[in-house]
Amino acid sequence: MPFCAPKKYWELNRNNTENYIQNPIDDYSNETVGVFPVKTKRGELFQYDGIEITGQGKIEKNTYRKLVNGYLASISYVDAQIGKVLSSLRENDLLKNTMIVFCSDHGFIVNDKYFGKGTLKESNLKVPLIIYIPNEGRAKFSQITKNERKKNHIIGLIDITPTIIEWAELDLLDQFQGNSFLRLLRERNNDEALEAKEENFDSEFSYTKIGYRYYGYSIRKNDYRYTQWRELKYRKEGYSTNYYKIIGEEFYDLSTDVSMSNNLISSLSHEKTLRSLKEDLEIHLSSTNNNH
Repeated sequence: MPFCAPKKYWELNRNNTENYIQNPIDDYSNETVGVFPVKTKRGELFQYDGIEITGQGKIEKNTYRKLVNGYLASISYVDAQIGKVLSSLRENDLLKNTMIVFCSDHGFIVNDKYFGKGTLKESNLKVPLIIYIPNEGRAKFSQITKNERKKNHIIGLIDITPTIIEWAELDLLDQFQGNSFLRLLRERNNDEALEAKEENFDSEFSYTKIGYRYYGYSIRKNDYRYTQWRELKYRKEGYSTNYYKIIGEEFYDLSTDVSMSNNLISSLSHEKTLRSLKEDLEIHLSSTNNNH
């Protein structure tokens, strides 16, 4: 794998590695992604040299240990580089007028029965996002909370650019998709109008592709997630997202089932919520011509 962190970061995390291999993955040869089995050897993990597996299709334990060690080392290395950037901003007195956004794409799921990133599980779809916004020089945003606070709204990476544009007071918002979430960072003070605007941040859409034929589309709204798996049909021009058959569905109540282990797709008590999520997913896909 391309875990290129310097040696000292590997050493720093060597003892932590064991915490992540208490329940090592037993079988990579016939894993289930979503509601149907796929060969995980086609995933990103097995595109690299040095991934040793046994004759039974199991990943070799020392190889797994090395993968986890390298993954943790890479995280520590990135953390050190972020520290250098912050130190430089502080030393040059730039923190008072610099907005900082830290985020990443979704990494590999480690110790979750799938060392990869092709699923539509909550643990795979969420990404880190930390925002620092200075108040100085921006009277318009004086209500932005000065306290460190974790927000529970659902936002997407598509919302980051509009947020930066609004903070910079540039007249460009109509040129970008997504919604600025700057208002979510302001103190509430029982502002009903502000609360109404927060409705833009109660849902998100995700998708994954497995090979050329299988697509998974998912919608998360408040505490519920609905996922639909499609097998594309072949036409003269090849496989098209406009021609498909549904081969599986998943529906989860994340307030009681964060690990998404209890599929409620047949639950009669959730019919109304499920129907609403299906409609929202179709509206979203229609607006993008099934192109996610």
